[in-house]
Amino acid sequence: MKALWLMMLLVLPTLAWGGEKQDAEYRRLTQEMTKLAGRNAWAGVDRAYAQIVAIRGVEIERDVHMLGAQAAQARGSILDTFERLKAAEALAADEESMMWMARIYATYGIVDLMVLPAYKHEIVLTAEDLGFDPAARNTVEAARKALDESRVYRGLLPLGRYRLGHEQFDIIGGPLVSVVLKKPKEGDWIPPVSEAVVDAPVVITPPTKPDAPTPADPVAPPRHLLLASDNGIGDAAYSQAAEKVKLELFGIVDITTVEIFGRTTQVRVDIPPQSLEFLGITAAELGTEIQAQLELELPPGITGDNELTMDGEGFGPLDPLLGVLLDTPDGEQMRLDELARAWKSYSDGSTERGLAIKLTDDANQLAVREQIEEILTESESAVSLGLILQTRHP
Repeated sequence: MKALWLMMLLVLPTLAWGGEKQDAEYRRLTQEMTKLAGRNAWAGVDRAYAQIVAIRGVEIERDVHMLGAQAAQARGSILDTFERLKAAEALAADEESMMWMARIYATYGIVDLMVLPAYKHEIVLTAEDLGFDPAARNTVEAARKALDESRVYRGLLPLGRYRLGHEQFDIIGGPLVSVVLKKPKEGDWIPPVSEAVVDAPVVITPPTKPDAPTPADPVAPPRHLLLASDNGIGDAAYSQAAEKVKLELFGIVDITTVEIFGRTTQVRVDIPPQSLEFLGITAAELGTEIQAQLELELPPGITGDNELTMDGEGFGPLDPLLGVLLDTPDGEQMRLDELARAWKSYSDGSTERGLAIKLTDDANQLAVREQIEEILTESESAVSLGLILQTRHP
């Protein structure tokens, strides 16, 4: 069989490729592949094949794909072998390629694995009784790497029993195996990290929120104060009330500057592509569903492929948005915050609202704070904004 492929490569006809340079480079690399294969230098064949694939505007012959498949098999990559065989069979199938594919299907199955953003634990793919076949182990490692990098893996896995996070599944060959890893329920368990064989279940405990870092003690007293607003009133009402508070603050002698930030509100929803694919909808369709459930006058705008933006005027708390229910393919419903991230931002780039205050260098911190607190409790505008006095270090 090797001799047949080499002979066929030596007499490859010249095709009408994208240009003379591409044609010449293609012929040079195919001749190089032939010589390297004749010496069983499959690493070199593999490199030459990768270079050929990178050439634009050329039609790669079936026999080049077949040599590429043999090189991938020598490298121990069943995934690349499988993909190159498919490319060859797409041009023409013969008994040899069909038997080769049949051998792969006898020991591997096709999987579609996806991890949703709601799954916050480390992504762990484990296999039972994987054995010591290097090609099989390489395939599992490739799947783990893809899941770590993109949370999605579509390809082959050796036949057997697996666990992705807390989801167990079997690959027995035949139909596509599709697994979607969602947020675990209390009591679900996942295998130990980096183990190829499942030893014992590990009970998942709800993650605890880490303690906020403690800022270092400043060398000198801070000269910047912040009045943060925790009230979700509309932009116009916020701006009007903030201007009144600003004037009242300038009545304090030791305050030199007051700046209002967060005047114009936007609400953003970032939904990863894998979440849209899992739901089987587009970002525009998600926007329509949000509009219907929240009874918005206008549908959210779309910026990029998977980010929605909404006018934040009078939007209020994000809880209703985060609680939007979306239908899943398995007949269940999931909250939006299990599939996407939503937050408020403002046109000036800030992520919160309030007034920034700067003091004179010789300001009496205690006295200024007392005067500000008095305004916060007695000013109707300040009360309507829900202002909270904080310290900001310059």
